[in-house]
Amino acid sequence: MFFNALVKLNKNSIDPLISYENVKEINISISGMSCASCVNHVEKALKAKPGVLEASVNLATEKAKVKFNNNIKLSEILSTIDNLGYKAHLIEDNIDNKNVKKKLKNLI
Repeated sequence: MFFNALVKLNKNSIDPLISYENVKEINISISGMSCASCVNHVEKALKAKPGVLEASVNLATEKAKVKFNNNIKLSEILSTIDNLGYKAHLIEDNIDNKNVKKKLKNLI
């Protein structure tokens, strides 16, 4: 038995033209969101930025997880959220040693 399937690619799916080398993942605290529309607003704005590979925002925890490459700086990610009217702060709990902190400063 054979089945036909139509496969549609999501525009946010992996793009072979985007560099996935040097991918970084950060967690951001976001305050000021009050509904699912706010979450969608932040996610869409982040995903539209060149260099942002993935962005996932959680309203209940007021956090975002963002994967990005060298085409965007951390400061640009944070300012994108701030420019939408929310307050974004890097969650530094994940930074457990001085070498990581130095590397993080280079991203900004």
